[in-house]
Amino acid sequence: SAAIAARDAGLPLPGALVAFSPWADLTGTGTSVTENAERCAMFVPRQLHAVAALYAGATPRNDPGVSPARADLRGLPPLCVHVSNDELLRDDALLLAERASAAGVTVDLQRWDGVPHVWQFLAGMLPQARASLDSAAAFVRTHVPPGTVYIPDGQLTAR
Repeated sequence: SAAIAARDAGLPLPGALVAFSPWADLTGTGTSVTENAERCAMFVPRQLHAVAALYAGATPRNDPGVSPARADLRGLPPLCVHVSNDELLRDDALLLAERASAAGVTVDLQRWDGVPHVWQFLAGMLPQARASLDSAAAFVRTHVPPGTVYIPDGQLTAR
């Protein structure tokens, strides 16, 4: 959402975006919300819907301002998305990656099995966490040469 707002305001954008288990569609209509209800270690569907209502307030949950997967994603910098196949937010991440790719954004989507929501915080204990962080760091190094900034027309320029 912040990158979309920056783009719309004509502000410089980051050279790349990394999203770990993004909550990108507050409508909660993805099938993973029910399919993974018994597997998700972090959330239950009722809780997700309640928090979405609090966050969105009077704004409809399908509004691109609260559900960035439903926004115009053209002109965003390269996007790296990591998501667990076992979490409620799996389909949010898939929708974001699919819509970004369709909008011409370079996308690196990685799906992981058997890990919890935002498993990267377990980097000292879980090998998959370290692997995810290393992969995301490599993505950033590939797309953001040192000393550059991404401008909405898609060009990287020196600071």
